[in-house]
Amino acid sequence: MTSPSPADSPTALLAGELAAVLGVDAQQIDTGRPLTELGLEPGSATLLRHRLRAYGDADLSVRRLLGGGSVRTLGALLARADSPPAAAPSSSPAAPAADPPVPLPGDLLARFTSRAEAAELTREEALFAAVVLAAARWTCGTGGLGVEAEQPSAGTARVPVPDLLRWEGFAAYARELRSAAPAPSAALRSGGSAVRFRLDAGGGAVLGLVLDLDGPRPGARWESRGATGTPGDAPLATGLGAAFGRLLSVLAGDPEAWLRPDLGWDPTFAFQEPLTVRPFPDAGPLLDGPLRAAAVRTPHAPALLGPSDALTHGELAARAAHVAGLLREAGVRRGSSVAVALPKGFEQIAAVTGVARHGAVYVPVDVSWPGTRIAAVCRRAGIGHALVPAGGSAELPADVVPLVLDEGTAGEGDVPSAAEAGAPRADPDSPAYTIFTSGSTGEPKGVVVDHAAARVTVDDITDRLAIGPDDRVLGLSALSFDLSVYDVFGVLGAGGALVLPEPGGEQDPQHWMDLIERHRVTFWNTAPALMQMLLDLADADPAAAARQLASLRCVLLSGDWIPVTLPDRLRALVPGVRVVSAGGATEAAIWSICYPVGTVPAHWRSIPYGRPLRGQFFHVLDDEGRPLPVGQEGELHIAGRGLARGYAGDEAQTAARFPVHEKLGERVYRTGDMGMWRTDGTIEFMGRKDRQVKIRGHRIELGEIESVLDRLPAVRRAVASVVRESDGRPRLTAHVALRPEALARGTRLVRGELLDALRQSVPSYMVPQSLVLTDALPVTANGKVDHARLASLEETATGADGGTGAGPAAGDGGQTPRAALADAVADALRRGLAVRISVTPGPGQDAAEVREWAGALRRDSTFAVEAGSPAEGSGATLTSRPGPAPTGVR
Repeated sequence: MTSPSPADSPTALLAGELAAVLGVDAQQIDTGRPLTELGLEPGSATLLRHRLRAYGDADLSVRRLLGGGSVRTLGALLARADSPPAAAPSSSPAAPAADPPVPLPGDLLARFTSRAEAAELTREEALFAAVVLAAARWTCGTGGLGVEAEQPSAGTARVPVPDLLRWEGFAAYARELRSAAPAPSAALRSGGSAVRFRLDAGGGAVLGLVLDLDGPRPGARWESRGATGTPGDAPLATGLGAAFGRLLSVLAGDPEAWLRPDLGWDPTFAFQEPLTVRPFPDAGPLLDGPLRAAAVRTPHAPALLGPSDALTHGELAARAAHVAGLLREAGVRRGSSVAVALPKGFEQIAAVTGVARHGAVYVPVDVSWPGTRIAAVCRRAGIGHALVPAGGSAELPADVVPLVLDEGTAGEGDVPSAAEAGAPRADPDSPAYTIFTSGSTGEPKGVVVDHAAARVTVDDITDRLAIGPDDRVLGLSALSFDLSVYDVFGVLGAGGALVLPEPGGEQDPQHWMDLIERHRVTFWNTAPALMQMLLDLADADPAAAARQLASLRCVLLSGDWIPVTLPDRLRALVPGVRVVSAGGATEAAIWSICYPVGTVPAHWRSIPYGRPLRGQFFHVLDDEGRPLPVGQEGELHIAGRGLARGYAGDEAQTAARFPVHEKLGERVYRTGDMGMWRTDGTIEFMGRKDRQVKIRGHRIELGEIESVLDRLPAVRRAVASVVRESDGRPRLTAHVALRPEALARGTRLVRGELLDALRQSVPSYMVPQSLVLTDALPVTANGKVDHARLASLEETATGADGGTGAGPAAGDGGQTPRAALADAVADALRRGLAVRISVTPGPGQDAAEVREWAGALRRDSTFAVEAGSPAEGSGATLTSRPGPAPTGVR
């Protein structure tokens, strides 16, 4: 990658510096696309601005860099600047063009000096403490640094590094450092215009620093002189330089920063960004306030769109008012928990919004749950009433009163007035909903989320993604999955519309594509596996898929790993679509962190987790609660205003998972996820703490194995895991969903290709001992990969493979039964033979299940499908159609 020259055109200069910040070759920069789509985000934008300012007056604000402009448009702004970009004067600290110094303007140094003197420190003493703090947060974390003043020579000193879990703030640490290591700060006082330091963090991590405080262009240039082994695309010295500049700015601007115990817990020296935007200025503080205001503002705009009917915002508000009336007549008090036990559809949404309108707490209950789980949920949440459909299907406990929603009468009533719509029915700090997740003890855990906490996320995402009345979202997430909270209260609250699939269509990607085209869906919000299913279907006819998906403008993916190939596969179909990764926990109001996904570099092993949302924060902590530096892995803790109240009816679990941090003095949520800070200022997600893998003494990152497999053309999706043998020994396994054309070539051949690719990319101890090849990975109702059901695939494969997995077993070519059947059918079709397959009900199954399955296959052009009549009690027959042999079996 070549560095730009000051003589280059402004557009070429900007493209070159952007490439350096993003860690890609300049040839990969599309100068016509917005910088944010190429991967620029606040942390890297700060680095880019610093790099540009090294060229004379070439300066663009971070706001402008992130404002949607392209390299061409922003380059034109640089060209119109008062003076053209020029090389930095030679009297400033010389720096290679690829790594210019961080500017330290005179007014910043003056304010910093004033703050230092107020803390009874000299400028040099405070500045040296800032140097040590910044270097430690980007290398060793704790312990000590070997510091040598190279120019002027002042010998080497062992300098104590602050332990942020125990320290009393920056000012106190700087005074301690003055006594412990006076020589380096003395070198700053006597060093003239430029002072050079060498900092040894141990383990081969050596940094260089040139500080010019009194020259014509004061600045600081960091150099990485040793093998740091840190992650991220931004060079360590560049990221550290930007962080050091921010640290000095914070200390110069805020006297409280000298005393704050959380300074530096984020190695970029950023504090929690406040949520100051108000995307719903007339809606009040409650979760359903925006939705009620939208009904008053645009009562005739569409709110719910189905395959054959629709509801306006006014009609939905009337149905919600009807539900609230039912609850009132039944004696349900405000603040009580009400189960919503309805299938996905208009009445389910009316029930949820009606519970909120009444001031009660809605609790999703999936009608397919077994009675024991429903009973546990009702007991934990203290549920006394449940909203059910006519002829209700949920198995409710005897002490829960069912309230029937009759579709014929639920829409009666007038649209609420503006005064009635804006009247608060609950306190913002009171619960809005309780969503139950799986518990490690076998009992489901009910996460109780306040109105105010949920609005933190809803308001940020609505503003960040510019969700408005013209947006339409496809509602695929189950009500018991908290992504649905934003579909209902975020999109509808913005005046947009929620598009609902037909019953049974939640797992049918062709149905999704039809709905997207018919209703001009603009916003997608699901787990990555569902988008993967859509793209797999699109592979069959990319031109048709591109036409049907053309209305999508923003895709938000969360809840699971995003395959590194997915964003670019999507953009190949929908050029210009905005792809955003989001993460967090149900315990922190849907999402707490996000990352705008631009071009994915080939060497990335995963999509970065990103930066915290406004009003929320992330900490990467060790087992003692100490913040970890860049590149060191620890448990992710979420803080801020989005935290849930806790777990319904479980004070012990609430105390364990939502402790008050001893140093920060605030509640945090222990996610059980692992992550680390990257050199670009973002967090990298490393997986679950309970999925950390160590085999034969080797620490293994499962995501690295998955990344290698996901990039192979034969692979749809791969999941690596560890399976325990009967004797307890761990066996590294990868479950791989293959593309149809790969299945058609035979799993023996494909397995060998996959193993060869792995051996060329990872150490031998990371090559799975077992590859389980299939056509699809199981997913949960929420669209996440179902890790529990992967075990059944493993058992099936073991029966066929004889337990060998990594190599073909004698007698069957190492195939799973499903793959062997696919190979046999594909071979017959290639030979021009007719294939007839009979499918009948299994033991204890009803023939209707087979007929429903057969109906879903009628869209497949490979087979003619004939379902038996109910009277016959038979199943279905698939007969191959005449014509050219297909390339694979679908």
